[in-house]
Amino acid sequence: MLKKLLSDPASKWICLGWAGFTLENLILSENRTEIIEYFDNATYHRVYNTLSTLACVSVAFGYLRYRPGVKYLKNISNLRLAAGFTIASVGACGVTQLAPKFQVPYSLETGKARCPFDFHDKELGETGGLIRVTRHPMLYSIGLLGFGIGLTSVNLGTMCLLSGPLFVALVGTHHQDYRYRRNIGGTLSPEKESVTSNIPFLALVTGRNDWYELFNELKKMNCLVGITSVGLLMLSRGRRSGRSTGAATNAIKNL
Repeated sequence: MLKKLLSDPASKWICLGWAGFTLENLILSENRTEIIEYFDNATYHRVYNTLSTLACVSVAFGYLRYRPGVKYLKNISNLRLAAGFTIASVGACGVTQLAPKFQVPYSLETGKARCPFDFHDKELGETGGLIRVTRHPMLYSIGLLGFGIGLTSVNLGTMCLLSGPLFVALVGTHHQDYRYRRNIGGTLSPEKESVTSNIPFLALVTGRNDWYELFNELKKMNCLVGITSVGLLMLSRGRRSGRSTGAATNAIKNL
């Protein structure tokens, strides 16, 4: 795997971009106060934006110029397909929580048609909703969605492209928590930290938060839409990898 990674120009450019993006965020955010004091706020943001753009250009160049990268798998195994479906579904459930609450466009109570979206979100507070899963729900949701889909790619460049956001989330959020504990750029109170976690589901698994409350607060129809979309994508991946739709379906059923 490492030999193929080092010999694949797509993977090298993409990994360079993700690594550079993560590193410049760590260095600049950690020294934010000193840089602004020595120069000024505008200069800090110009440097930050320029380096972030260059890192993103590296990722885009690697994929658009050399896509999809070398083939490192002959086909996608049932186990890999099932793992990709599970991980991507968790991410999709998180991402779809950003949308208004989906609902059946017909009310059984009134017998009338209604808008398929409920725009009246409940106020969940700073430790409710997806914060029960992780203090950084959207970063991890995007990362898990990409990583899950990336697992079902037979090409190394695509795998690196889609796995990058999870690496950025893992490193960046831990550093953000580290800064917030020192009241740099934000705050992380002991009360909030005691009932939440950085790593997804850790606070729930260790009993510091409540699964039942999380279930009640989730937009369940949104989750269903997200999981269905991922399932359809995985079925198409299974067909493209040379296996039948039935085999892909069985892989998902056997989770």
